[in-house]
Amino acid sequence: MTVRGLLLALSCALTLGAVGGAVGAERDDALLHCRTLKDGAARLSCYDAIAVGQRAASEWSGRNGTAEFAFSAQAGDELQVEHDDAILVGALKDTAGKLLENLHLAGRGTLRYELAGAGDYVVTLSATGNWRARLKRAR
Repeated sequence: MTVRGLLLALSCALTLGAVGGAVGAERDDALLHCRTLKDGAARLSCYDAIAVGQRAASEWSGRNGTAEFAFSAQAGDELQVEHDDAILVGALKDTAGKLLENLHLAGRGTLRYELAGAGDYVVTLSATGNWRARLKRAR
């Protein structure tokens, strides 16, 4: 890789680091930026940085009330929600707001939901007590 290519890759990585778990329009902008890089190694590094950024945000938690979080997933990834109290209800939606699945858990336990397709998702949860959600990646 040339010095110029290395600098371009570093610039892309810093830009994507600021974006974090890019989803939707931000991810599209990052992909378009990578396409403009002429140096093959710099372009590949730029694309690799996007994939790492997408997988960064994969755990959320809350207590008593309603919370919402968004994430990107691949087909076969599993959303897991652990809950320690009486009531947990929620919804899994696409980013356009279309309801994909009602989520509910009565009492303590773990709710598991396998995501059939790759995409960007939004979850809204209302619960008593503590809850912790995580995205378990398919291997």
